[in-house]
Amino acid sequence: MGCPPEQAGGSGEYDNGNGALMRIIPLLLHPLWQKGNALQRQEVTEQVVSVTHRHPRSIVACCLYLEIANHLLHGRTCQDAYAEVCRTFVASLTTRLKKEVIYFSRVLDGTLAELPEAAIESGGYVIHTLEASLWCLLRQETYETTVLAAVNLGNDTDTTAAVVGPLAALVYGEQSIPEDWMAILARRNDIEDLAKRLATRMHL
Repeated sequence: MGCPPEQAGGSGEYDNGNGALMRIIPLLLHPLWQKGNALQRQEVTEQVVSVTHRHPRSIVACCLYLEIANHLLHGRTCQDAYAEVCRTFVASLTTRLKKEVIYFSRVLDGTLAELPEAAIESGGYVIHTLEASLWCLLRQETYETTVLAAVNLGNDTDTTAAVVGPLAALVYGEQSIPEDWMAILARRNDIEDLAKRLATRMHL
């Protein structure tokens, strides 16, 4: 027997891999997310995250990531977006999700960028991927150096880069992506066509 999609994901503490975080960024552009208040944004984020990762920790990680991305989308700098989320995010959470805040202390104390590289883990745990991605974003000044910093951390490099890449693109713009990287992108024409059709449909 099947189950509703939002009940399909693992709900145990050991089900907090980074897969949901890696794929959540398109939700940023969804009308239900963009038009919602903080609680409504959390609800729709939880529905999407729970398809694969139903534990509250993964939900909080994705909510936090999207809030930073939203500030960047609306023109805030990396530092301003990060500071604003550190200031307001916890108060916006539901009581159930607030129980997970203890695991996000290194992100939310406002000093993540000050940590040395040796203190940053970049494995498959959702907390580590979120920390590593934001650390790279806050310490670099171009799209290219941000993504390369993520790759150079080692371990789950492709996912860390995939998580920080969209944030860097929001900050520095599409034109900041190196053309030689784009030139070797498999099925580039198909991807760009799909993106243009999506943008047209969503009136972006």
